[in-house]
Amino acid sequence: MKRLIGPAVFALIGLVCIGFGVHMLNRDWVECEVGTQIQPGETCTNAQRPGRAPAILTYEEQRASQKRIGAVAIGFGALILVSVGWSVWKERRRSPSA
Repeated sequence: MKRLIGPAVFALIGLVCIGFGVHMLNRDWVECEVGTQIQPGETCTNAQRPGRAPAILTYEEQRASQKRIGAVAIGFGALILVSVGWSVWKERRRSPSA
């Protein structure tokens, strides 16, 4: 039982990543900053850390960026789940059946 706590935590993290990615892919709005929505034709200026130039993105570029973040989050979550499954399978093969 104690051996399953770590994989269960990582499986939960993987599921959260997949859920976040699905949320980002299915959003009907585009955010410029947290809580600030933009409409088609507007531009988004993201202030970066001091010493860097601000990023200026059009509505379509920002939308594509949000979709890319969603796809990466789904891929990362799937990778975590596959890794957890593989490690649990490997551990069960190695340990004797009770």
